[in-house]
Amino acid sequence: YVLKLVCPGEGAAPMQDDLVLQKEEMDTSELNNSASWKSLQDYVGQVVRQMSSKSAASQLLDEIKLACRLTDEANEITAECRKEGLSFEVDLTSTYPPCVAIRVLECEKGRDCKDEEEWKNRYIWSVRQ
Repeated sequence: YVLKLVCPGEGAAPMQDDLVLQKEEMDTSELNNSASWKSLQDYVGQVVRQMSSKSAASQLLDEIKLACRLTDEANEITAECRKEGLSFEVDLTSTYPPCVAIRVLECEKGRDCKDEEEWKNRYIWSVRQ
């Protein structure tokens, strides 16, 4: 269930885009523990609200959810099998229509490096690759 609080003066009826996003938020409950999803969640909400087609927004969210599951799994496997600084990340372009990509990042200082400037793109893949 989703509860939306609307303050007086902001309009009593939610906008149609908000209803689509609320439905999708319910569908993303399985991703609550996903590091990939957490890093994208706010931006995805903005992008979906700007989309005029509900079906396009739904397709985009399905692709993002798949990408998050794949990158989380890839990061878990990589942490177990490789000690070098590789990390997988979901990215969403700011172009229209938005495009979901998976980036493979590499850092010579190891996977625990917090300096974003040390991480370099090694590969950029579509979700279906």
